[in-house]
Amino acid sequence: MERRYLFLIGLLVVLGATAMISTAATTSSGVPQTDQSTDRLIHTQATGEVQTAPDRAEILFSVETQNADVKVAQAENAQQMSTCMEALKKAGIPNESLQTTGYSITPIYSDQSSSSSIPVTTTANTTIQSYRVTNTLKVELTDVTRAGEVIDLTTAAGANRVDSLSFSLSDAQTAIYRKQVITEAVNKTRPDAEAAAAALGVSVGQVQDVSIDGLSTPVTYASLTKSTSIAPAATVSTPITPGTVSVTAQVAVVYRIG
Repeated sequence: MERRYLFLIGLLVVLGATAMISTAATTSSGVPQTDQSTDRLIHTQATGEVQTAPDRAEILFSVETQNADVKVAQAENAQQMSTCMEALKKAGIPNESLQTTGYSITPIYSDQSSSSSIPVTTTANTTIQSYRVTNTLKVELTDVTRAGEVIDLTTAAGANRVDSLSFSLSDAQTAIYRKQVITEAVNKTRPDAEAAAAALGVSVGQVQDVSIDGLSTPVTYASLTKSTSIAPAATVSTPITPGTVSVTAQVAVVYRIG
């Protein structure tokens, strides 16, 4: 009798565990869950792109001075940079468009060329001949047509190095074109999925997944250098062509096979 009782208890435990496993395999609505890893899918990728004129320009220029007395080199540098900044402000460039991005004082040793930036290992016979002071200023322009004018203006005022010039899009313009290229890229994926499905003899179903990546690439020009020993011609302005910038978006769309 006792053995039969224990057998019945064991049978009930097994039946209860089986019911729990069966319940876990269904959703709360009673619909069996499916393993999405076994779904039949079509993966597509496409890129949308638009070329447009930039509406922002950025110029980096430097004032570089050198003197045996570091204080004299600093004072000369400060005077030249102040003249440059005043010239920019008089030309209508607002103060918030100007930003100092670098300032350095570099000793020039007796066995080092004054134009070299390579560090020298000091020895007992090495002496400091002079000091080079470099002050770098960034100018941001909302009118890209003034890039050449600003370069001429700053070099005439005392800047002796133009380090870089780049063109790009403002955040507002980038947002507008980003929507356009995303739409273009998404519209390209459906025909690709339908072509693949037709070749397989199936149909395209609903979208399973989508991912988006975008990039706005500025046009960057090579560095330009004007030597202070060469006086620029007053009647010749620096020609600058902004060109175009590219806004792209890459989209990956996964479709179910119907």
